[in-house]
Amino acid sequence: MRFPSPYDTPSNTFRAKPFLQRVLQERVYLPFDEMRRAAYVSVTSAITSKLRAYADSESTRHLDDIASIIRVQGEKINVADIDIVAARLKVLGAWRQVWEANRLDA
Repeated sequence: MRFPSPYDTPSNTFRAKPFLQRVLQERVYLPFDEMRRAAYVSVTSAITSKLRAYADSESTRHLDDIASIIRVQGEKINVADIDIVAARLKVLGAWRQVWEANRLDA
């Protein structure tokens, strides 16, 4: 038996926000094993998604997740692009604080 998924809607009725559309367009599919593929999003997309979640909920869990991403992927992060998104979301101070505390060259 197959259970319906919220993603099983016709594409013309699914109206994702522009940000989500961009994240979905930028995803990359790579082999997971011999039978399956996995979708991956960029580091920048992952961090900006977490910043959006933080702006909506003010839960510091999202900042903790960002700190972990910085520690693992630090040199791959496009800080300038994230600064722009963080400023638009009015969370630039929180983003810069997490970045400075966790960046690899600090």
